Order: sequence, then C-alpha cells, then structure tokens
Amino acid sequence: VVVDVQPGSRAYWAGLQVGDLIVEVNRQPVSSVSDWNRIVSQIAEDEEVLLTVIRAGRTRFILLR
Repeated sequence: VVVDVQPGSRAYWAGLQVGDLIVEVNRQPVSSVSDWNRIVSQIAEDEEVLLTVIRAGRTRFILLR
C-alpha cells in the first residue's frame, strides 16, 4: 500500500496516490515488501515502470516515466 507520494516525483506526475495497492510492477506480481524490493532493485532509474494498482476496488495501470 502506498503510504507517501513525493510531490514532483515520477509517481506524483503519473498519478499514484496514497492508499493505492500495488499488485504488479512491470507485470511481475507484488505481494510483499520483499517482492517490491527485489523487483525495484533490478530497475534502472531512468527506465519506464508499469504499475498495476488497485484503487477503490478498481484496477488501474500507471506508467512511471
């Protein structure tokens, strides 16, 4: 669950919101903080990232550029 979005960050400009539940990163399932850390550690800082999130019961796709 997203607990903070830094103003001006890629996540902020892409529309990620506090309370969003991230369930996939680049089509890889995320079910724990360990999953998140493992996947994110393999992504280059300038690489586009596709997040699949659940917000208010609906699935949304957010592209971080």
